[in-house]
Amino acid sequence: MKKSLLWLVILLLCLPLGSVAAAPAKAAKEVKTEEIGVFIDGNYVVSPVKALKIGSKNYLPLKIISKLSNIDVQVVDGKTVLTGTKDLIVIEKDKAEIFNVKKPIQLEKIGAYAYVAISDLSKITDLGVKTLTNSGSVLLWTTPEGKQKTDVMVSGIAQSKDKILKENFGKKMYFYGSSKSYDYGWIVGITSNQYNTESATYLLKNGKLIEDYNYSYQPMISEKEYKELQAYVGKTVWAYRNSAVLANSSIKNIEKLKIASIVLNSDSNTGMTIKFKRADGSTVNQRIPLRTDKVVDYYIADSFFLDDPHKTYKVSKKFWSSIYKRAVMKGMTKEQAVLAWGAPERVNEYGNYEQWVYSTRQYLYFEKNSLYSWQNF
Repeated sequence: MKKSLLWLVILLLCLPLGSVAAAPAKAAKEVKTEEIGVFIDGNYVVSPVKALKIGSKNYLPLKIISKLSNIDVQVVDGKTVLTGTKDLIVIEKDKAEIFNVKKPIQLEKIGAYAYVAISDLSKITDLGVKTLTNSGSVLLWTTPEGKQKTDVMVSGIAQSKDKILKENFGKKMYFYGSSKSYDYGWIVGITSNQYNTESATYLLKNGKLIEDYNYSYQPMISEKEYKELQAYVGKTVWAYRNSAVLANSSIKNIEKLKIASIVLNSDSNTGMTIKFKRADGSTVNQRIPLRTDKVVDYYIADSFFLDDPHKTYKVSKKFWSSIYKRAVMKGMTKEQAVLAWGAPERVNEYGNYEQWVYSTRQYLYFEKNSLYSWQNF
């Protein structure tokens, strides 16, 4: 079962534009939120308080607003005043809100920070805005020089043919094969030369910029997929030994395991290591091949049962004993054969008969839904 991270937020107050006053609490409602990357005048903004996309609108916290050169942020008589070149916004003491929207919301996980819609900031100052279609990151500029840098950035993204770079531009990425000081960073630039060779610029968590021509900090996975993987730590799974991930594993087919940890390997050619705890208390490490997209599907969903297969599938004890050994028996159904040998590469149909062909030169023969013969070469 795939999992996706949804942040819950609560509808709380109805606030007007300008000076903000408290209003009666509204009924709670789920609102989908998503963190977004922000660039100001061509530079990525690293902030402990993240910008957010809520519905179709983007919002900046005061932490990031204060970095805009054409908006002055001051606290006057307990109120936060945002002064632009055209107008101002006044925010009252209560900062656990998003301001200047019809239904401002309190963020359950973010904490007590004030947010203002970028569209409202544009009303009080001269602010250039470009939202990237692929990644959702927002590029802002306040000066002609900032616009020029932004245009160069947009041009590099448009010319790129690398889907992973484009979809994750401005997002936090975790790198395979990197030291602890470099284990994550943000994609902040893409360039191409006349030979269609692409390079990426990464802003690492230690503040260094790396121009990566040879993809030495790739492959990588997005923060979203990394968190989705980590969410499986502590969960019980049942191994499916016919998957590519477990092809050369000492783990048994349908073995019950508990995921103890999932870590990126220091060797960039070997992907990840998942540490499992067995029923007898011992542990086993499984090194997993490299993967840069659909990581959760490949590492987890295609390789393990998340629910006990003994309860999901109707299989006799005799057949289960064979399935554990990855062996087939006469009379097995197609479903049971897949549990034992995995799905075939090709199926040849002859009326009520089927021949299942495997790349390992193995063959299964069914009459209707019953296995009657097999071959191993």
